[in-house]
Amino acid sequence: MRARFNTPDGVVRVVITKYPDSNLAVKLENTEHEPLATLSVNIPDQAHTLWPGEFFAKVWMENIPLAYAALASGLFEDTGRRIHTGFVIAPVWKVAYEWCELCGTLPLPGNLLSEALVSMGPRGLVPMRVCQSCQLCRECGTRIRWDDPTPGAHAINIACEHPGG
Repeated sequence: MRARFNTPDGVVRVVITKYPDSNLAVKLENTEHEPLATLSVNIPDQAHTLWPGEFFAKVWMENIPLAYAALASGLFEDTGRRIHTGFVIAPVWKVAYEWCELCGTLPLPGNLLSEALVSMGPRGLVPMRVCQSCQLCRECGTRIRWDDPTPGAHAINIACEHPGG
């Protein structure tokens, strides 16, 4: 299930992903799952100023009506911090609800998020909040092996042990 909010043009679904450099990306799509806009903007040289769950919001040009609706929905909070980038100022927003950091969905009732150290190949173990659905291999659906490298955390190997995986 994805977070949703209303705009003057209808319902918008929120899809939380990551940019290639692992900064938070917030994308919006219509109810038919078609891309509508990107609420975030990636500013890699300023990413060190962000806390977990924060992103640079694109609140200019075509995003103005969507940005106001997104903020009014309560799904996002303006932190009050601003970053100058080119000819615009990007506010720092925070996602105000819990989501799975692997698939970007809201947890369903009973599908609780758990702290995990996720094996991301050469990047090593990355701490994330993941839902129970993401504990399955995306290719074959089998349960992924779990280790316990630190107290209170687990490690997920994104590639499972299925043939060819």
